[in-house]
Amino acid sequence: MVAATLLTTSLLWAQNSSLNKVSGNVLDEKNEPFPFVNVLLLKAADSTLAKGLTTNADGNYQFEQVVTGRYFTLVSMVGYQKVYSKPFDVNKGDIPLSPTKLTTSIELLDEITVVAKKPFIEQQIDRTVINVGLSQN
Repeated sequence: MVAATLLTTSLLWAQNSSLNKVSGNVLDEKNEPFPFVNVLLLKAADSTLAKGLTTNADGNYQFEQVVTGRYFTLVSMVGYQKVYSKPFDVNKGDIPLSPTKLTTSIELLDEITVVAKKPFIEQQIDRTVINVGLSQN
Protein backbone atom coordinates (compact mmCIF):
# COMPACT_ATOMS: atom_id res chain seq x y z
CA MET A 1 0.00 0.00 0.00
CA VAL A 2 2.77 2.43 0.95
CA ALA A 3 4.77 1.51 -2.14
CA ALA A 4 1.75 2.15 -4.40
CA THR A 5 1.19 5.55 -2.78
CA LEU A 6 4.86 6.50 -3.20
CA LEU A 7 4.85 5.35 -6.83
CA THR A 8 1.69 7.35 -7.62
CA THR A 9 3.05 10.44 -5.88
CA SER A 10 6.37 10.22 -7.73
CA LEU A 11 4.57 9.82 -11.08
CA LEU A 12 2.43 12.88 -10.39
CA TRP A 13 5.51 14.86 -9.37
CA ALA A 14 7.31 13.79 -12.55
CA GLN A 15 4.34 14.92 -14.66
CA ASN A 16 4.16 18.30 -12.91
CA SER A 17 7.89 18.87 -13.30
CA SER A 18 7.42 18.77 -17.09
CA LEU A 19 4.79 21.53 -16.93
CA ASN A 20 5.82 25.03 -17.88
CA LYS A 21 4.83 28.68 -17.47
CA VAL A 22 4.04 31.22 -20.19
CA SER A 23 4.03 34.88 -19.15
CA GLY A 24 3.79 38.33 -20.68
CA ASN A 25 2.18 41.72 -20.37
CA VAL A 26 -0.29 43.89 -22.28
CA LEU A 27 0.13 47.61 -22.99
CA ASP A 28 -2.32 50.26 -24.20
CA GLU A 29 -1.68 52.82 -26.96
CA LYS A 30 0.32 55.01 -24.55
CA ASN A 31 2.56 52.05 -23.58
CA GLU A 32 0.91 51.97 -20.13
CA PRO A 33 0.05 48.63 -18.48
CA PHE A 34 -3.43 47.51 -19.53
CA PRO A 35 -5.31 45.75 -16.69
CA PHE A 36 -8.09 43.15 -16.97
CA VAL A 37 -7.57 42.24 -20.64
CA ASN A 38 -8.59 38.79 -21.91
CA VAL A 39 -5.68 36.53 -22.87
CA LEU A 40 -6.22 33.09 -24.41
CA LEU A 41 -3.58 30.42 -24.86
CA LEU A 42 -4.49 28.47 -28.01
CA LYS A 43 -2.98 25.31 -29.46
CA ALA A 44 -1.22 26.11 -32.74
CA ALA A 45 -2.31 22.88 -34.43
CA ASP A 46 -6.06 23.52 -34.36
CA SER A 47 -6.63 26.81 -32.46
CA THR A 48 -8.40 25.04 -29.60
CA LEU A 49 -8.41 26.70 -26.21
CA ALA A 50 -5.73 25.45 -23.81
CA LYS A 51 -6.15 28.10 -21.09
CA GLY A 52 -7.65 31.54 -20.60
CA LEU A 53 -7.25 34.37 -18.09
CA THR A 54 -7.26 38.15 -17.63
CA THR A 55 -4.30 40.39 -16.95
CA ASN A 56 -3.79 41.66 -13.42
CA ALA A 57 -3.88 45.34 -12.36
CA ASP A 58 -0.32 45.77 -13.72
CA GLY A 59 -1.20 44.33 -17.15
CA ASN A 60 0.75 41.10 -16.51
CA TYR A 61 -0.41 37.53 -17.07
CA GLN A 62 1.01 34.08 -16.43
CA PHE A 63 -0.27 30.72 -17.60
CA GLU A 64 0.86 27.98 -15.23
CA GLN A 65 1.10 24.23 -15.75
CA VAL A 66 1.27 24.45 -19.54
CA VAL A 67 1.85 21.09 -21.18
CA THR A 68 4.68 20.82 -23.70
CA GLY A 69 3.54 21.79 -27.19
CA ARG A 70 3.18 24.58 -29.75
CA TYR A 71 0.89 27.51 -28.88
CA PHE A 72 -0.04 31.10 -29.69
CA THR A 73 -1.92 33.76 -27.71
CA LEU A 74 -4.99 35.84 -28.51
CA VAL A 75 -5.31 39.14 -26.63
CA SER A 76 -8.68 40.90 -26.78
CA MET A 77 -10.65 43.69 -25.12
CA VAL A 78 -13.96 45.31 -26.08
CA GLY A 79 -13.30 48.38 -28.22
CA TYR A 80 -9.80 47.23 -29.21
CA GLN A 81 -8.44 45.19 -32.10
CA LYS A 82 -7.60 41.54 -31.38
CA VAL A 83 -3.90 40.69 -31.37
CA TYR A 84 -2.55 37.22 -32.19
CA SER A 85 1.01 36.29 -31.26
CA LYS A 86 3.30 34.28 -33.48
CA PRO A 87 3.32 30.54 -32.67
CA PHE A 88 5.89 29.51 -30.06
CA ASP A 89 7.10 26.22 -28.60
CA VAL A 90 6.76 25.35 -24.93
CA ASN A 91 9.40 22.79 -23.94
CA LYS A 92 10.82 23.27 -20.45
CA GLY A 93 10.78 26.09 -17.96
CA ASP A 94 9.34 29.58 -18.22
CA ILE A 95 8.51 31.17 -21.58
CA PRO A 96 8.48 35.00 -21.46
CA LEU A 97 6.58 36.59 -24.34
CA SER A 98 7.23 40.07 -25.71
CA PRO A 99 4.74 42.79 -24.66
CA THR A 100 1.45 42.98 -26.57
CA LYS A 101 0.18 46.43 -27.53
CA LEU A 102 -3.55 46.96 -28.11
CA THR A 103 -4.94 49.68 -30.38
CA THR A 104 -8.48 50.99 -30.45
CA SER A 105 -10.93 49.66 -33.00
CA ILE A 106 -12.82 52.47 -34.71
CA GLU A 107 -16.03 51.83 -36.59
CA LEU A 108 -17.86 54.75 -38.17
CA LEU A 109 -21.57 54.54 -38.81
CA ASP A 110 -23.13 56.29 -41.79
CA GLU A 111 -26.40 57.29 -40.21
CA ILE A 112 -28.59 56.45 -37.25
CA THR A 113 -32.33 56.98 -37.29
CA VAL A 114 -34.33 56.75 -34.09
CA VAL A 115 -38.06 56.28 -34.53
CA ALA A 116 -40.58 56.23 -31.70
CA LYS A 117 -44.27 55.43 -32.12
CA LYS A 118 -47.11 55.20 -29.67
CA PRO A 119 -48.67 51.77 -29.48
CA PHE A 120 -52.17 51.36 -30.93
CA ILE A 121 -53.44 50.11 -27.54
CA GLU A 122 -52.02 51.38 -24.23
CA GLN A 123 -52.89 49.66 -20.95
CA GLN A 124 -52.74 52.12 -18.05
CA ILE A 125 -53.50 51.54 -14.37
CA ASP A 126 -57.09 52.82 -14.46
CA ARG A 127 -58.01 52.60 -18.15
CA THR A 128 -57.24 51.28 -21.61
CA VAL A 129 -56.37 53.91 -24.25
CA ILE A 130 -56.84 53.27 -27.97
CA ASN A 131 -54.90 55.65 -30.19
CA VAL A 132 -57.33 55.92 -33.09
CA GLY A 133 -55.00 58.05 -35.20
CA LEU A 134 -52.61 55.10 -35.49
CA SER A 135 -55.23 52.66 -36.80
CA GLN A 136 -54.87 53.80 -40.43
CA ASN A 137 -51.06 53.35 -40.64
